[in-house]
Amino acid sequence: MDVKERIVDYLIKLLEKHGIQARKIEFSNNQSGLMAEIGDGKGPVLGFAGHEGSEAVNDSSNWAQKLLGGKNVSQQIYGYGSTNMKTGLAAAIIAMIRLKEMDVSLHGTFRIYATVGEQTMVEQGLTDDLTALIIGEPSEISLTEIKSFAPRFEKLGIITETDLKEFLQVNQGSEQHFLEIAHKNALSYDIISHGKRYIVQ
Repeated sequence: MDVKERIVDYLIKLLEKHGIQARKIEFSNNQSGLMAEIGDGKGPVLGFAGHEGSEAVNDSSNWAQKLLGGKNVSQQIYGYGSTNMKTGLAAAIIAMIRLKEMDVSLHGTFRIYATVGEQTMVEQGLTDDLTALIIGEPSEISLTEIKSFAPRFEKLGIITETDLKEFLQVNQGSEQHFLEIAHKNALSYDIISHGKRYIVQ
């Protein structure tokens, strides 16, 4: 059985254990994703998407911790797949379970997509009714690049230049993450050319 299918089966059982219906989505490449939702279905639809896969494993000798171990060191998880979309997907699943357990009355729909690729749910038309979609993937920018972006960030309403300078003094890492607002889609088009033929005598 494919690893992603095992992940989907596990998540479906976990969600159903907490009274949340989830359905498996089959894709043409014999891989599976899932879709689950809670809410009254009478208002806006907020989607949260994260993919199940990881990149191919390369040289594990370059890692200080065991590559597939998921080791907790000083409240930080080290291991392959502990960042990227896996933590985002896990956070969405936990949030949905907590909301269900607390019997929170949601006007609208909170929907989770566990996908096998970046846009697989879009291709099947399963996102047509969405009001907004959150992609659970980090948006890191290196600190060396941020300084030159400061005026642009302020203009876009992401963060003020004053706040940017403040967290650059505090951040001891090499990168900074932001919540970003985007509007993306795919545009496909055909070019049809009509011409006239002239015969020169």
